[in-house]
Amino acid sequence: MPKNLVRDWMTPTPVTVGAKTTLPEAHKLRKERDFRRLPVVDDQGRLIGIVTLSDVREAGPSSATTLS
Repeated sequence: MPKNLVRDWMTPTPVTVGAKTTLPEAHKLRKERDFRRLPVVDDQGRLIGIVTLSDVREAGPSSATTLS
């Protein structure tokens, strides 16, 4: 049985955001690129977290309270 390795599924050059990226900026990037997750890196490019689609949604205003 062949082994499925993480490296075979990784994106070699992922799009990332910095810790000082605003949530609206992350949301815009996510929508433009159709991402569900964005890796967050520090100034040296080391992974410090992952922002998910649900994180961005939870942090935004409720659609029930927004005026349009």
